[in-house]
Amino acid sequence: MENKMNEAVKKTKRKSILPYRIDYTEEEIVITKKFAKEAGDMSRNAYKTMKKLREDFPTFKIVTKEIRKKENKRSYAHLTIERMEDIINKFDSDEQTGMREFERLKALYKGSNGRYAKLKAWFIRNYWDKYEKGSEWNNEQSENEE
Repeated sequence: MENKMNEAVKKTKRKSILPYRIDYTEEEIVITKKFAKEAGDMSRNAYKTMKKLREDFPTFKIVTKEIRKKENKRSYAHLTIERMEDIINKFDSDEQTGMREFERLKALYKGSNGRYAKLKAWFIRNYWDKYEKGSEWNNEQSENEE
């Protein structure tokens, strides 16, 4: 039984919860941007941690972790919940079934983690093609916001 547990632990890929990692092969201490910012404040624990890391690994370089960006990633800039409501109202039928469903989902996801992502996923499934086709309307909205 213990053997099975060890195998399960080995198979589980855990993300590090530490804001830094030690790369012995490259002789680097890789830190997150947030940790770097916090380490700049002497009153924070991150400062003490960074000081200890420098003492323990004096020859290692400090490197900020780079976030890998996906190529061809679709961006939904300026797509707020309010903007989704405007689009639904513009393209919805007279019965307003889409808006009723959107309001129901807003209430359902209120206070939950990932609320915006869930609403956006529903919106994209149901209205994104209409929104993309109405690009003149999109440009008008963008100009009005500025």
